[in-house]
Amino acid sequence: MEGSLKRDLKLIVDNDGFSEIQPHAEKPGSKEELNRWPICGLPVGSFLQVIAMDQQTCILEVYQSADRQGRFCFVQGALYDAVCNGLEGEEAALEMVSWENVRLNIKQIIKASGFVRKIDKSLMSILMEYSRRRDEAEEKQSSGEEEEANAEDHDRDGDKFKRCLRIVREDMGDALISASISDLRNGKVLASHHDRKTLETAQLFIKLTGSLRKAFEKDSEQKRLGGHYILDLKEEQTLMILRFDEHQLGILFNNVRCSLGLVLNAIVPKVARTFDDTGC
Repeated sequence: MEGSLKRDLKLIVDNDGFSEIQPHAEKPGSKEELNRWPICGLPVGSFLQVIAMDQQTCILEVYQSADRQGRFCFVQGALYDAVCNGLEGEEAALEMVSWENVRLNIKQIIKASGFVRKIDKSLMSILMEYSRRRDEAEEKQSSGEEEEANAEDHDRDGDKFKRCLRIVREDMGDALISASISDLRNGKVLASHHDRKTLETAQLFIKLTGSLRKAFEKDSEQKRLGGHYILDLKEEQTLMILRFDEHQLGILFNNVRCSLGLVLNAIVPKVARTFDDTGC
């Protein structure tokens, strides 16, 4: 098996002969010279491991494009140095390991005594560091996409809440005293029809719903709140709470200027459609 591997490697050694070339020597990268890199389609990391396992002493040339090419230097299978695009040592190695769809060529070295080792880490450590950086980059990208999606959802919800309040405000006119939309999960007011006491009233709506939910949880018959509840208050006022999963719309209005029947049969369906059409 070992002899077979060495024979395969010899087949891809540059036929110009052995080399004493240093890894930092630069070469032009024109398209006409692509035939100097006879191997293609192999992952860089996998090929590096083949060289290390076979304990080769060689220069591995890597070509991705005319302005992206570099070299690895191995001495008896140990990664000594790397250079590419102005980078040297470990950073050059990490850069080239990430390249895909590359072309490769091997030049054997007949005199390695003069080489100075500039990479102290093992090849496996280099590959593990590359994997760590790649995972961090992917996680960061995923996190950024998730934050962007959450921001878009937040903007959509904000527009939806404003439309709901606009329906209530326009259809109820001066009968509307207070209206607000809240998130029951965190107790936050997400949108409100402004007057001096709207936020205080909105917090009262949240506490009221929370108290009712807790009270029903203690009921042995497992009663639960439905989609809305209505309270008849003094001074010709009515409180209606509409629940949409973990959101609620609280409306306080004058029941003389706007009848409860109008609210239930005309306004509530409009608001419900607005929530459902955009998905809450």
